Amino acid sequence: MRWVRPVTAELDGPREELGGKALGLALLHRLGLRVPPAFVVTADACRAFLDTGRLPDGLREELALGIAGLEHATGRAFGGPGRPLAVSVRSGAGVSMPGMMDTVLGLGLTRAATAALAAETGDEAFARDCRERFLRSFARAGAGSPEAGAPEAGALEARGLEARGLEAGLPQARSPEAGAPEAETPEAEAPEARALKTGQLQARAPEAETPEAETPEARALKTGPLQARAPEAGAPGAVPVQAHPLQTRPLQAGPLETGPLETGPLQARAPEVRPLQDGAPEAGLLGAARRHAVPLRPEPPAEPASSADHSPAAATPPSGAPVVPDHAPDQLALALAAVFGSWRSPRAHTYRTIHAIPHGLGTAVVVQAMVFGNRDARSGTGVAFSRDPTTGEDTPYGEVLFHAQGEDVVSGARATRPLAELAVREPALWAELTGALRRIEGCYRDVCYTEFTYESGELWLLQVRPGRFENAAAVRTAVELAEAGVIRREEALLRVAPGHLAHVRTPRIAGPARIVARGLGACPGVAVGRVAVSAEAAVRMARDSPVVLVRPETSPHDMRGIAAAVGIVTERGGPASHAAVVARALGRPAVVGAAGLDLAEGTLVTVDGTSGEVALGTPRIVTDTADAPLHTLLTWADDVSGDRTERAEADRLAAAHHVLGAR
Repeated sequence: MRWVRPVTAELDGPREELGGKALGLALLHRLGLRVPPAFVVTADACRAFLDTGRLPDGLREELALGIAGLEHATGRAFGGPGRPLAVSVRSGAGVSMPGMMDTVLGLGLTRAATAALAAETGDEAFARDCRERFLRSFARAGAGSPEAGAPEAGALEARGLEARGLEAGLPQARSPEAGAPEAETPEAEAPEARALKTGQLQARAPEAETPEAETPEARALKTGPLQARAPEAGAPGAVPVQAHPLQTRPLQAGPLETGPLETGPLQARAPEVRPLQDGAPEAGLLGAARRHAVPLRPEPPAEPASSADHSPAAATPPSGAPVVPDHAPDQLALALAAVFGSWRSPRAHTYRTIHAIPHGLGTAVVVQAMVFGNRDARSGTGVAFSRDPTTGEDTPYGEVLFHAQGEDVVSGARATRPLAELAVREPALWAELTGALRRIEGCYRDVCYTEFTYESGELWLLQVRPGRFENAAAVRTAVELAEAGVIRREEALLRVAPGHLAHVRTPRIAGPARIVARGLGACPGVAVGRVAVSAEAAVRMARDSPVVLVRPETSPHDMRGIAAAVGIVTERGGPASHAAVVARALGRPAVVGAAGLDLAEGTLVTVDGTSGEVALGTPRIVTDTADAPLHTLLTWADDVSGDRTERAEADRLAAAHHVLGAR
């Protein structure tokens, strides 16, 4: 096959073509670890899509073959009935871009498949929850790329997906707020729009992305840390964080909570489906279909239903309103187009610019059989590092959520638990997980990061990659691996960049200080700046003085604000939340899970990313002295260079790198 490859132990090829995610799954297969069946759509298919605005010829046929392989491996049927197969659709580029592109979960849960899942498990509430999660991720994925500061598209769209487990439409899009970039105006009943209503979709190729003008903060990101200036006194326009209009509620209290169904399994009232307003951007994957020429299978016309009919066929949206296709292959084609298209989203463009990642690479996409961490009381999900990413300590580190899905961990919408609690709740599973971490670290000869889900007491690994520690954690890990004989001293030296040594001696708040919030330190360091309560405000305020982005939680749509900020604070989330992962990637001091924040926009604060404290003003800051691992590493560097004169630490390591590079 040209575009699709099964993910097996034999999968091999260029990383830029198959992506890091697929190759990581192949490694797990070779190690004999439990991995859900999957296939990968190559980055070449993504580039073809971005060039033409269409899925390349032959791809849909290859997708069908890939799905047939998953059906054979699982004994399930895609889209039902019987034992239904649901899949996840995730980006997996050759370079890590955490949270920057779209994901669809539970795809294939059509109305029939959801009913079949309820019948198979005997748990209607579980089947409803899975369908509801699918609808939200489906709507969110194709909702375009709102500019920084706009509400999460998925949060807005989910409010219109009111029927649990049945049909769902994409709700009315909201006009942008004052000061936000203008929304794209849909054309008046273009031919492709008319074709969409009948299921025969043709669309224009998407316009080429226009890179954003390079801002001072973007230039600074390319050349090194932003230089903090002393903020001026005064904070006009105070906005309490709790009352900020962009704040969202936890998932369990969200607008999709409805009462018990009154007419039997998976029967519900018709969802509220509102047509798009004039002048508002098209939302959802149906909007993506209009833009990206994904042909849809025509839906058969529904039979007229009496007012007393509560069957699924009665859940029919108003004529002409876009709905989620109830045909699993169409869902997959639309989801793939949305994930490919998200490569050109502003958030992804910003991330690539910061990290000097070429914009023409494109992304591979992994389609993988779903494992349900929300299945029952013996199910859950989490993330795990083989070592502590903050200190480098040789102990498993991460977080877990019981009876939940991975999206709940990453979003930060639910309070996670320390990974070690899994040892108490599921001791056999804990032993299996820690054993897997040791095997993966031994294979990488480096720290590793993995995402996992367990369903009814059975562990499945969904992703793996090297941990990529920096700062003090990188130094300690490199030294300890060398002392254990896993790597040579020369390799340990090369794993630590001279620039990292500037941040090895971690600054921290030293009292007295007026602490206004405490959470979890997600990225070491100290940042001082004025509070910005939206990504848009962070970009605007950063032109005048350093800012700290303070949010209930962050999402990929906050990327420009995160890049402009010197520090990040969120009310919710844990070490694997979006805010924590991106903060570590950018080296931004960050505190997550700081409940009860009440900070007005413009307030001057100090963020301690080690202790998890947020203080008013500018308290005294102290810097740790060199610890034993750093001393050891620099001694090895002097041994290699042969120079033991007094020099800066970075110069000592750079001299060793120069000698090793010449060998």
